[in-house]
Amino acid sequence: NIYRADVLFETAIHPLRPGSSLSRDDFDRIWKTLTRFMQWGLKYKRIVNAEPARVGKPRSRMGREEALLVYKKQQCTRCAGPIDSWELAGRAIFACPTCQPL
Repeated sequence: NIYRADVLFETAIHPLRPGSSLSRDDFDRIWKTLTRFMQWGLKYKRIVNAEPARVGKPRSRMGREEALLVYKKQQCTRCAGPIDSWELAGRAIFACPTCQPL
């Protein structure tokens, strides 16, 4: 669920956008981002999706709140706007309406 929210945020795709509307480029961006995030997860043995430059410390020293992009956040890490949250497919989803327009 964390990867779902953070990958869509990183690729600027709204969670309610139908999969059938995605272009090949959209799919490739999602895939590339997901594999990159999962490689970092394997390396650090936890989910660490944030870039060190954005947080100001290396991934190995990031706390849980710092390591995530949008999941369970109140405020967007990119534009500082409010994060929307709702239930989608039985799980909570998080999105920035500014950075991930529908």
